[in-house]
Order: sequence, then C-alpha cells, then structure tokens
Amino acid sequence: MCLSIIFYLSSRPANTLPVLWCSNMDKVLHGLEYGALSLLIFRAVFLPDFYHIPHTSLLRNILYIFLFCLVFAATDEVHQIYVPGRAADVRDWLFDVAGTALALAYCWYCTGGGRHGRKGRGQSGKGAGKKL
Repeated sequence: MCLSIIFYLSSRPANTLPVLWCSNMDKVLHGLEYGALSLLIFRAVFLPDFYHIPHTSLLRNILYIFLFCLVFAATDEVHQIYVPGRAADVRDWLFDVAGTALALAYCWYCTGGGRHGRKGRGQSGKGAGKKL
C-alpha cells in the first residue's frame, strides 16, 4: 500500500502538488516517506515475533530492506522524468536513502541489534537472550 501511495504521489504533475511552506520541505518529506516505507517493511518481515529476532536474520533482512528501498527510490526518480513538470533529482534520492537508513537504524536499535546476550521484552533470568 505504501509503495502505491509513493508511486501515486510521484505520478502527480508538478502543477497539482501543494505549495510547501519551506523551500527544503520536499527533502524532509522524501526522508519521511521512505523512512515510513522501511519501517512498514521491517515490521511485515518480522511479524509477529518482533522481539525474538536472531541476530543474523536481523542483519541480513535489514540489508535486504535497505537495498530494496534504495532501488525503489531510484526507479521512482527515473519515473518522475516522464511526469509533466517533474524531474529526477539525485538529492531527492539521497534523502530517500537517508530516511531509509535512519529508520532501519532505529529498528536495529529497538531490537537490540549488535548487543550480544540481549534480553527481549518480557524476558529475564536464565536463558534470556538466547536465540530462538
């Protein structure tokens, strides 16, 4: 659904887009939309066992999500070449990548990535932090 919304918004001609109150506000919106996309994909990949993710699976899937969002953002920018009044912009793509990276770093932090012997939510005592 999020991919469809991004595609729809990038398909809108420039004269139908709202006027932004700040000159760089579009860059912030690019980061937010791709941050939200990566959060939703991350949650879908690890549903329902969000707090018991094996370390190797976590790292590999974060990389896959990052690469997917990176490629989708690039194709979205190329797509905008064919929309009246729009153009492909490398800076927009960089903000897409930055939004994705920040969101996935947040996911990494929240799931305890990089910490050995981490305790998941609701775990304590012996055996806490073992891979399931």
